[in-house]
Amino acid sequence: MNYFFTRTFSVILIALLSLFFQAQQASAVFVTDMAGRTVMVPEKVERIVTTFAPSTIFALCAGLGDRLVGTDNKAEKYGLFRAVMEGKELAKVGDRSSGINLETIVSLKPDLVLLYAQQDGKRVADKLESMGIASLIIYPESIADMKVILNMLAQATGSGQMVKNTIAAMDRMLAVAQERTEQLSLTQRARVYYAGPSGPLTTVSGEMLQDEMIRMAGAINVSQELEGFFQKVSPEQIVEWAPDVILYSRRLTEKRMALFSNKPFTALPAVREKRIYRFPSAMSPWDFPSPQSILGTLWIAKKVYPELFADVDMEKVTIDFYDTIFGSGFCTNTNCASGVR
Repeated sequence: MNYFFTRTFSVILIALLSLFFQAQQASAVFVTDMAGRTVMVPEKVERIVTTFAPSTIFALCAGLGDRLVGTDNKAEKYGLFRAVMEGKELAKVGDRSSGINLETIVSLKPDLVLLYAQQDGKRVADKLESMGIASLIIYPESIADMKVILNMLAQATGSGQMVKNTIAAMDRMLAVAQERTEQLSLTQRARVYYAGPSGPLTTVSGEMLQDEMIRMAGAINVSQELEGFFQKVSPEQIVEWAPDVILYSRRLTEKRMALFSNKPFTALPAVREKRIYRFPSAMSPWDFPSPQSILGTLWIAKKVYPELFADVDMEKVTIDFYDTIFGSGFCTNTNCASGVR
């Protein structure tokens, strides 16, 4: 009798658990992330954790600010985060450079975690999966990637309209840059050197977003043949490249860029013509992966070809961009176009 009861109970329990799991799957959303993982995301995503700066910016541009419960350590440094979150303080879970605090993430009971594709992103994703926490790995190194990420977030969270607004704003900016430069011949295209955040002698490879931004602006990245990520280059190499324009990261100061006032750089066309420009970053960096990179692309085009973009008011364009994404009047009290010229 006891054996019969125990066996019957076990069969019923297994059946109930199976039904529960099937119901859970039926109400979940299956999303393929940028590592090729098929992730089961809860039907309702109400608590989100971001683990590196671009993931936080993408979440904001997808209209998910009110669902953030934890972010990367540097989020509050960005004007966009402060403007959207309006002083709300969130838990810090680490970042790409300092490492991710898995214990903190788990304690926040997230429905979804956004992770970086490299370093320990996959390892953290596996651990979260073993605990029943959904995570998406993203890799924003091209404009196409950005749209994939935004659409992925829309699929996972139901934020479709906000994502449509963001992609529409991106497409409009990109169209202006491309339409005015597409007829330029190869010899008419300016040669551009980009100095990365680590120093004037650090630049990007042809595999990075900044290379695509320069190309989409109708110019040529002189370091396009390099591979990998940020690369250290010699003064002699820069002289050989002979850039017409030098752009540099917002993280670099004018004091550090004063290096180009010395030999052997004084003979460079960019130095002779005083065409050295620092990226504006009123809300968050325009030269790093996020939808705002499209503003950076148009800004590059205007700096490189001022005669072709004489009628483009970057301050107005910037306000229109943010207002399209975050709603009319967003820029009124945020100084979103501060320093843009």
